[in-house]
Amino acid sequence: MDDVAGVRSRWAWVIIAVVSGALVAYNISHFLLGHADTHALPVDYVVGWAPSLALSVAVVASMRWARGRDADDYGWTFCRWFLSGALVLGASGAASLAVEALRGATLAEPVFVTGMWVMGGGVVGLYVGYVDTRRQMAREHAERASADAQRLAQQLSVINRVLRHDVRTDLNVVLGYADQVGGYFEAGEEPPELKKLRERAHRLVDLAEQARVVEGLLEDDRVRPIAVGEQLTSRLTELRLDHPDIDVSGTVDEDAVARGHRLLELALDAVLDTAVADTADVTTLDVTCRLVDDGETVEIVVVDDGPGIPAGARVISRDEAETPLEHADGIGLWTVRWAVERSEGTFDLGDGSEDRIRIRLPAHGDFRGESD
Repeated sequence: MDDVAGVRSRWAWVIIAVVSGALVAYNISHFLLGHADTHALPVDYVVGWAPSLALSVAVVASMRWARGRDADDYGWTFCRWFLSGALVLGASGAASLAVEALRGATLAEPVFVTGMWVMGGGVVGLYVGYVDTRRQMAREHAERASADAQRLAQQLSVINRVLRHDVRTDLNVVLGYADQVGGYFEAGEEPPELKKLRERAHRLVDLAEQARVVEGLLEDDRVRPIAVGEQLTSRLTELRLDHPDIDVSGTVDEDAVARGHRLLELALDAVLDTAVADTADVTTLDVTCRLVDDGETVEIVVVDDGPGIPAGARVISRDEAETPLEHADGIGLWTVRWAVERSEGTFDLGDGSEDRIRIRLPAHGDFRGESD
């Protein structure tokens, strides 16, 4: 089919070249023969040859543009508009001359004048063909990009599910053997290596669960009202109970409602979990949630006195590619960034001068989107 389309398109360019060549040849020859015995002024040549020059330039430019952008297959688009423009303007010119003739006007070289109208229509038609071709190419490019994105999302979903299932299954086996080995030791006599084994296994189980959250981002991109103020107030209460050694404080507007992706709630939990992850080093945690920008934005700031977010993880909040060093430890923060971006918000980890996470989200306002 592609070969047939290519052959047809080449014939379209041939038709354009032949028709335009015939028009240009007639225009120039008629002008030269008509002024062979007269002393034509330079302006006469400019006016007489302008349509021929314009049509020649338009044809050559269209062919070069199409070939340079792999748009040769759009020859019939150019050809249809070229012939349509030539016929419409040519007919308009002929009709205008006919009206003048009916009024008794003396027409000088009506065929020559009609030919100039036809060439002008051909130039206009080629330009419209150029615009239409660009529109078609843009639409087809968007359709291909959309199809590629859907295919990639499907592939990632399948791989994610298979790997997550295998990882969790194998880790459950590992944890089972670890419990059996631990049974051979008295309480408090387990070797530290066995404890490390369990910690690593549980960490990988959490990683598999985070991969499930990422899959949710791929499957649904709708946004809805999220009561972030109420959620943060509840979570801060839980943190005070779970981490009595940490001074948890907060200034939270409980009425703050953001417009966000359904996984935004999990992302906010991940932010707080990241802040208290190193409980041995964190003694204070402060959370602020308020409406800014005249109530159009919900700003959430989380600050603690821990060791800080590693420099390698700070690239997550910037438009930089993932590196192999960040794909495991930072997947929680990546999930936060993706959920915030799906919510049309911003996510910032600061410049390293303080251990701070700042999230800005569009406020609920007059939002009328879908909600659960």
